[in-house]
Amino acid sequence: MKTYYSLIVVLITTFLEACSSNDNPQPKTYPVATNTLAMNVDIAGKSFNIQQGSNGWNASSARSLMLGTGQNSYISQTLYFSKQLVTTNGQLVDANYFIKLPNLEVPDTSKVGIYYNYQTLLAHFKKGQQLLRGKNIPNGYMVHLSYIDQENMQNSFGYNSIDGDQEGSKWEIVEVKELGNNSILVRYEVDCKLYGYSPDTPTKVKLAGKLVGTIQTIVYYRPL
Repeated sequence: MKTYYSLIVVLITTFLEACSSNDNPQPKTYPVATNTLAMNVDIAGKSFNIQQGSNGWNASSARSLMLGTGQNSYISQTLYFSKQLVTTNGQLVDANYFIKLPNLEVPDTSKVGIYYNYQTLLAHFKKGQQLLRGKNIPNGYMVHLSYIDQENMQNSFGYNSIDGDQEGSKWEIVEVKELGNNSILVRYEVDCKLYGYSPDTPTKVKLAGKLVGTIQTIVYYRPL
């Protein structure tokens, strides 16, 4: 009887744990190469393992001062992944992915160095959940993903994260590391919604799927 009772307890415990894990599913994460610009993600069900300088992929990080009036001026920082190749049939494959980071505000453009220096840039990246840009969130992360395969247009796509809501999405900084020479490695785990236009109704935006995986950036401070 004691053995029978113990078996019942084990079965109930296992059942409850299974229910608990199903109620709170964890998004997938994927490893990326150490200390390099990289993406290891699913894009609406298509897998991409991207690393700077590998398999034809190029990656870069750019920043610029965007001038406005008063507090509208800011530093814009963007991470780019791109790939262009000509297939054996002479057709072009052209991929351009960019991830725009939150703006760093510059209230007084005559004193840019006060608001934009290595320490203020480092403070811009804090571990934890981050905001995604949207209709009511003007400053946050956003992505644009374009992939054109002239040899097989069914493989082509164009998605972004800002044409719909991001309720329930995840964009989390899980690692921040100073690499020296005024550079900062930032690693994200993401699970956000992607939107695109329907070919049947070109003016109507629709949910296309998700961007799920790991993205790693290296941000460099250089005086403006």
